[in-house]
Amino acid sequence: MATIFPEQYDDKWTDSYDKVAVMKEPDDYVLQKCLDVYCFENKSNDVENKLKRFIEVVHENYKENHYHNFLHALHVFNSTTILWENLCDSVCFDFTPIEHLALLISALVHDVEHPGGFNSLLFGKDIALIYNDQSILENNSLTFTFNLLEKDEYNFLINMSKTEIKKFRKTVIDLVLGTDIGNNVRNAYLNSVIQKNHDTYGKIDTETEEGRMVTLTYILRCADVCAAMQSNSISWIWAERFYSECYVIFNGPPGSITDTYTNQIIHIKNNTLKLVQQIIRLKVLNQQLETILMRNITNNLTSWKKNAQSKIIAWKEKLKANE
Repeated sequence: MATIFPEQYDDKWTDSYDKVAVMKEPDDYVLQKCLDVYCFENKSNDVENKLKRFIEVVHENYKENHYHNFLHALHVFNSTTILWENLCDSVCFDFTPIEHLALLISALVHDVEHPGGFNSLLFGKDIALIYNDQSILENNSLTFTFNLLEKDEYNFLINMSKTEIKKFRKTVIDLVLGTDIGNNVRNAYLNSVIQKNHDTYGKIDTETEEGRMVTLTYILRCADVCAAMQSNSISWIWAERFYSECYVIFNGPPGSITDTYTNQIIHIKNNTLKLVQQIIRLKVLNQQLETILMRNITNNLTSWKKNAQSKIIAWKEKLKANE
């Protein structure tokens, strides 16, 4: 028997890009979602204005890339909130307000100052030397974030204890570094934790800090590449944006049509699909959303196989015309 999805529930996830793309005051949306976290019940010391200014400066320091821009950050932030709101009842009370806030801030800042492209393009450059070729873009975003928080006018953590600040900092670092899905050492660790918990409990144990951190990492990872898990129209929007960003970086087509076609198939199957399979193994989301994620990936993969060639040709011609 086919599963029936409430229309409003389905649209909230699959068409989340439509909401953020037309926001007139996106900074205010981010601000309110963060202020809704319990640790902001005490709003003394001008903490709300500090947070507002923090969000504004982060927004200003996203670059005008086709893909890695503030709209992407907003899309990831919104998708993160939806995933958080759809944690299943058995785990949703295990997470602390500090972890919740850290997840939201990580979604906001994860690509700030991103120059476009990907880490391997930076090997041999000064920024790569600073971070020893390790998660270069992610580390740079973290450095920007915590340098900003060192300044009083942006320090919205001012009412937290030293222990809470330390926890917040560690969580944000772990989550933003976790968006580097090409880090094999981190991937091996995450997989080992999931396997150990799955063998022991049949799911992730979110009563432990390790279990909660793995869960939050996968929530942010899924949100970061959520386009392929959402509606087909959203999937094509972001595929074109990424192609366009690469076109600019390489001063022309980033590869042949066959290359682009194959790389996207590999990305969806080896990255997006595996992320969703892992988060399903964690058993932290409600089953309704799990089914939607898998259905959308299947639809998008099928659509890419059928329509990629004509789409790529159209993107290339449009970019050439705008040169």
